[in-house]
Amino acid sequence: MKQQTIETVLLKIGMPANVSGFHYIIDAICYIDEHQDQRIKYTEMYRAIAEKNNTTASRVERSMRHAFEIARGSHGDYEMAEHYIGFMNCSNSASLQMLYKRIMEEESTLIALNEKKAQQLAQNLDLKYAEQFPDELVKQCVRLTIQEILPFIITTGESKPYIFS
Repeated sequence: MKQQTIETVLLKIGMPANVSGFHYIIDAICYIDEHQDQRIKYTEMYRAIAEKNNTTASRVERSMRHAFEIARGSHGDYEMAEHYIGFMNCSNSASLQMLYKRIMEEESTLIALNEKKAQQLAQNLDLKYAEQFPDELVKQCVRLTIQEILPFIITTGESKPYIFS
């Protein structure tokens, strides 16, 4: 998960970047992503973030809680906060889990859209480039090349491959 994606979401919900909890939440989401196949022990996570940032685990926990309170309060965007962190269970663990799941959902949706876009692009490229050649062997080579660049298009989201520019 990209750190920039997390920052963008936190800013969208109205969390100021100048509070220390902002950066601790980014670290926490990255920690959750790294340990997604394990049960998260939040006290260990706070300790790991504290060591990384040369502070105490209690300060990390409090700063994160304060940052979430700001986002849920009058400074934040109500709809965005409701979507990403909710208002029902305001604990750090619940807020972090909901934030992580929402970001993951959006990333998987984006990947699916990129795959669909890449498939459409491949069809267009096939029609545009492969059909120009009368020789069937050359057409097949062009189609294979198009299939080879699909992973590049999917992972980068680039819709204009430089190979054919």
